[in-house]
Amino acid sequence: MKIGLIRCPAFGPQWAPLNLALLASYLRQNKYEAQCFDFNIDLYDSASPEKRKEYWSMSNHHFWDNPDMNELINDEIIDGWVKKTIDAKIDIVGMSTYSSNYQITLIYIKKLIAIAPHIKVICGGPFCRTDHGTAQELLNTGIPSAVTVGEGEDTLLELLDVYRDTGEFKAIPGVLIKNEKGEIEEGGPRTAIKIRETEIYPDFEGFEFHKYDGHAVPILSSRSCIYNCAFCNERTYWGTYRSRDAKQVFTEMQSQALANNRTEFVFCDLAINGDLKMLDELCDLILASGIDYKWRGYMLIRKMPRDLILKMGEAGFLQHCVGIETASPAMLKKMNKNFKISMAEEMLKNLYDAGIETHTSWIVGYPGETHEHFMETVDFVKRNKKYMKRVNPANVLNIPPGSPIAINPEKYGVTEIIDSLHWSDGVTSPEEREERAKYFNDMFCADEFRTFEKVKF
Repeated sequence: MKIGLIRCPAFGPQWAPLNLALLASYLRQNKYEAQCFDFNIDLYDSASPEKRKEYWSMSNHHFWDNPDMNELINDEIIDGWVKKTIDAKIDIVGMSTYSSNYQITLIYIKKLIAIAPHIKVICGGPFCRTDHGTAQELLNTGIPSAVTVGEGEDTLLELLDVYRDTGEFKAIPGVLIKNEKGEIEEGGPRTAIKIRETEIYPDFEGFEFHKYDGHAVPILSSRSCIYNCAFCNERTYWGTYRSRDAKQVFTEMQSQALANNRTEFVFCDLAINGDLKMLDELCDLILASGIDYKWRGYMLIRKMPRDLILKMGEAGFLQHCVGIETASPAMLKKMNKNFKISMAEEMLKNLYDAGIETHTSWIVGYPGETHEHFMETVDFVKRNKKYMKRVNPANVLNIPPGSPIAINPEKYGVTEIIDSLHWSDGVTSPEEREERAKYFNDMFCADEFRTFEKVKF
């Protein structure tokens, strides 16, 4: 039985998809044949530089939400993906599903099973959530045979084992199916993977690294986050925060460097500094190896020893992005951000002294944000811009499904949610929020920052 693991556009073109590489590795370890297809990068690679900038811009998601508006997507393109899948003699496809590629994914799998009805379809990924009904929505299209929710490795493996042994998909933990009566059956939640006890190293076999804008190999040292920000749904998706052992991470860096002839890494953790002990040990291992690794990742504001930050710089950590979001103490509290402004300023200065580039992310128009709150953020950036290599464009708050705000909007002062981008708080209008974002971005952000960057490594 051969499994095809597939990502359709649109998604950032910087790096090979780590999720597919992890799933492929796990399936191969357990005697399944797996092949990965990144149709997103295939389309990106075939597009002109002008179309790449236009269609893969973060602000132009409407091209992918409404495929009829997308001149890059046509029958010839979809037919090519279907042919490639069939020619590879795939028995089951596992679709990596996001809000950004949901519509294109549906078009592809609908045509696939129309031409090759023997191929079974499993959908998984962040779009598939039971708390917002998107997993059920997918099943109700009548296209996928099963939908997985949450971490995929153990769920997908067990689901395939069940299908191999019985010829049917069943509602095991982490899986939704439709029974013979057309009713949705849910298998309930699955226990989170103990990543320190389960050695899963990604296998990038078949990925064409030269097609991606970035040259780094993606890697993961933890899952979930130590914070539970009100506007974020990552904790409800990933569950409890778990970090790997530093030796596991370093071993993976060594093996990937040999396999891919690259010593540059991008850490895809929600925050690489969630476990400071592990991070400290990893830096020691890198320094002791004498190898000139270069690495980058996301961080969060927290109390960190200055010596550790300086050690990170010595160990080749070059760049990070941190979501400060606001510099208003009142708004930080409403966001469930567990830090003080003085802590952010101290950390920014220490990172600057270590030679580590800092990119910052911001949210404006948060529920209850007044003009005075907003100006506290503006003043903070003016005061500390020296320490920021890049100030990313501020976004008006997007309320994703499964986030604390979406689950309990009244607690956070939200009186109405029409969709993730359209909501009311009785304090600011949508126009006021957009005006604040424009003011902030005109003051601090260059136009080139409004699209996916072509990263240095």
